[in-house]
Amino acid sequence: RLEILHELAPQAKRIYIPYDLNFPTIPPVLKALRPGASLLGIKLVEVNSKNTADIQADLQTRNSSGDIGMDAIMTLGQPLTSNPDTFAVLSEFATEHNIPIGGIIQNNNENNLFVYESKFYEIGSLAASLADKIFKGTPAGTIPVVTPEAYLKLNYKAAQQLGINVSEGLLSRADEVIR
Repeated sequence: RLEILHELAPQAKRIYIPYDLNFPTIPPVLKALRPGASLLGIKLVEVNSKNTADIQADLQTRNSSGDIGMDAIMTLGQPLTSNPDTFAVLSEFATEHNIPIGGIIQNNNENNLFVYESKFYEIGSLAASLADKIFKGTPAGTIPVVTPEAYLKLNYKAAQQLGINVSEGLLSRADEVIR
């Protein structure tokens, strides 16, 4: 997600990332994300939040300061930012400040610049196959790790509204393009 956001908006050097540190996937994601951000010259503006109200309060504080402290917003796969109310708060802020927002699936949100996620149906299908093998006696440690293909959805319309040029290379890699 960070690489895609960087490709779309290379001028964005401060990326706002709200998360709930208590969600189990967040610590390893952040551990993997930080070195990549550093290599790209990006500062992660990490905001540990428990709920939508925490994020809204943080954004209101930033709104009233002279500098909002971010150039883009990137969401991670977690219940906090998958919540439609939370995403609405983030999206409204991004629109108000004309900054890109992208990351996780948010259906019917015209401001989401991109989505890069695994297909949930494929995750379930792969998990079912592994569970079947285990139930039939295959030791879990002997089964190869499998990973679903990622799905890239680009919102070309949102990119145009933000004045972002989307490369042909990125457009050709997209599974879906909203025009």
